[in-house]
Amino acid sequence: MVVRNYQLMKKFQWLTFSLGLLLILGACQDKDKSNDLLKNEVLAIHDEVMPKMSNLKEARKQILEKANTLEVQEADSLRVAEHKAVAMQLDDAYEGMFVWMRQYQPEPEKKSPEELETYLLDQKEKVTQVNIAIKRALNEAERLLEN
Repeated sequence: MVVRNYQLMKKFQWLTFSLGLLLILGACQDKDKSNDLLKNEVLAIHDEVMPKMSNLKEARKQILEKANTLEVQEADSLRVAEHKAVAMQLDDAYEGMFVWMRQYQPEPEKKSPEELETYLLDQKEKVTQVNIAIKRALNEAERLLEN
């Protein structure tokens, strides 16, 4: 009877261990899938504005040309300053994208799933700020060029 209870207890321990291992592996796979989705979100935010990079340079060129024209016409110095400030905003937005791209690691090495999640959430915040800066700068340039 003691031997049988011992064997039953060993089987129960093995079953408990196996079940625990399966739960842990399942949780890791869920975290990996979650991180894959998060990485895709980061890249989608980037991909939304990357095609607009050439628009930033073109808008900057047009804004500075208009600022020069206003200076020659001896227009209101505040309007000239506003145009130059928007040209700077366009430059900053352009540079912001490249700063983000240089520091972004598509395949960060040796990070646990939790560390990878933290990294990707941080990258999502950073690239969102870049996205907003690009859109804002282009909207400001468009507003000035329409007037």
